[in-house]
Amino acid sequence: MKKIAVLVIVLTFSLNLFSQTYGWKPKPSGVKSGTFYDVKFWNKDTGIVVGNNDTVNYILVTTDGGETWTNKVSAVTTDKVKACEFIDGKTIYVVGKKGACYKTTNLGDSWTKINLGTNADFNDISFPSKTRGYVCSNSGGYIFYDGIGWQAKLVYSMDNFIRVKFPVDTAGILTAQSGRVWRSIDGGKTWDTIKRTTEPVYNSYFITANVGYIVGPKGKVKRTVNGGINWTDTQIYAKNFKNIDFYSAYFVGQNIGFIGGTNGTILRTVDGGSNWTQEWTNPVAETIMKIYFVNPVIGFAVGTNGIILKRQDVSGITETQSSDFLIYPNPANDFIKISNEHHPCSFVIKDITGKEIIKNENAENTEFIEISALSPGVYFLTLSTEGKTITSKFIKQ
Repeated sequence: MKKIAVLVIVLTFSLNLFSQTYGWKPKPSGVKSGTFYDVKFWNKDTGIVVGNNDTVNYILVTTDGGETWTNKVSAVTTDKVKACEFIDGKTIYVVGKKGACYKTTNLGDSWTKINLGTNADFNDISFPSKTRGYVCSNSGGYIFYDGIGWQAKLVYSMDNFIRVKFPVDTAGILTAQSGRVWRSIDGGKTWDTIKRTTEPVYNSYFITANVGYIVGPKGKVKRTVNGGINWTDTQIYAKNFKNIDFYSAYFVGQNIGFIGGTNGTILRTVDGGSNWTQEWTNPVAETIMKIYFVNPVIGFAVGTNGIILKRQDVSGITETQSSDFLIYPNPANDFIKISNEHHPCSFVIKDITGKEIIKNENAENTEFIEISALSPGVYFLTLSTEGKTITSKFIKQ
């Protein structure tokens, strides 16, 4: 008579292998119908997310590393917000539509509205230092803060600037939705066009004054290593993501970075875009609008439908090793094969959130498991046989 093993993960074996594996996990935001457009962190614990649903504003603050979030919207913050920036651990600027600019000095407990003298829609804000700040808009320019007051600067009236970045105090990049990219090498006094194209751009990220990336529709990802004088396509098309619209990019080094877009897609490269690995996907709904990293491995992604994702160590499920249990190939694309010396046995496959994906309570001692329909990422297979439970990690490419 065959025994049906109870699928209980027992992590008490004599030999435990613990290795850090990083993956994206959803965090509760309390928002279902809004879109988050920006996320920033002052340190690993303190962060802010901003967005709206065209009716209601959202300014969410966390002090526990993104595990919980509190809405800090007040009666002052009435105009729709879209971007944010930390000045110190408690001082934050938030900007948005119709010239909206708000400042807090107590981590969002109270806000002061700042009049910047324009009704333009602000799309991004960057403070390379406490006394130098930039806010770009859809009216062809930006507002500059010199440590004393704000001054309007016109660059090109036809451009809708969606991104402003000063990798260093003197070198700045302005990215326009039209596809034009502008560069300043004198702290914003003068600007030159370094990229002219009819292809739209949705976001950009410059690691240094010379190395940067732009992303956009239909799998568009381009890289420059000479300050935007020349741009090259990355190999995104070869990875079957040519129908993904990318809205965000963040790099933790010249070659290691992440991009996010439609279908909840988050891709990672470790070689400057020559190859990409899919780390997250949700083909049902969400679009990733912004990615931000607090260190080279821990980051956050936000987007539509109030989604907040945290890239964190997901190896809380401890692997257990047994000489009579094998799982291969690993990583795998279409199938995995499990082999063990005992029959009967049962197995269950779970994703990094603990959700049960595949289950078989009457498996053979050698079993082929079809995994082609699984999204790329990390999974855990738990095998139960003769009163023992063995857990092993595998990667779906």
